[in-house]
Amino acid sequence: MNFFMDGTISYMKMWHGVELQQSDVTELYAPYNIAHHFWDFRGTCSEGDGQYSDEEGLPACKIAAAGNKPNGRRTGVEKCAAGRYSIGANDGCETCSPGQFSDEDGASSCKTSPPGYYPNDDRTNVTKCEVGKFSHAGSTVCTRCSEEGQYTGKEGSESCKPAPPGYRPYGNNTGIAKCEIGKYSLGGKNNCTRCAGEGLYADEEGLSACKYAPPGFKPNSDRTNIVQCEPQTFSFGEKMRV
Repeated sequence: MNFFMDGTISYMKMWHGVELQQSDVTELYAPYNIAHHFWDFRGTCSEGDGQYSDEEGLPACKIAAAGNKPNGRRTGVEKCAAGRYSIGANDGCETCSPGQFSDEDGASSCKTSPPGYYPNDDRTNVTKCEVGKFSHAGSTVCTRCSEEGQYTGKEGSESCKPAPPGYRPYGNNTGIAKCEIGKYSLGGKNNCTRCAGEGLYADEEGLSACKYAPPGFKPNSDRTNIVQCEPQTFSFGEKMRV
């Protein structure tokens, strides 16, 4: 079928063995063919299922492929913008679900945010969790370490770690510090414990247990060291007083 500038139409006489009449030809909006019309007794590409026509004289509309949608006039397709996707045969693109993102145009599906990351507000990319926080795969936010004695120590953590023996978390669970002298920790605790048992002391940082005073010595008052017994006194060790 051809359209001429004077408005006349030359159309096919046969279509797949069927004789056609001029009345069978759908009336178009212009005296010549335009891309978003096609010749199949209807005329215009339908809404709702991603139809478009980017060539003249097509017998049927095309269907938008995955990652694309028809443009406003249905004369072609446009890629879905980052943060959105389409599985195809749709007039529009969908926003990625919570915990998912799309960091490139033309996506047919969204990606799941990996451990230690969360999607940004427009779901076009992901951001690392801050130090002291963690996230699992598909999380929408990062969570601060809240269990006793835990920390992360770096960005992008997928879980928190327990503080090792001789250490405690500090600064909103962003790192660990050695126990001070006079104190100890078995690990996995928020605070270090001062040596308190009979004859116990800690004369260095980062101890997982207190030491016993040796024979002839006793711990000082703050348990940070030992002192010799005074004249005419003695100690078998492991005692505070003599």
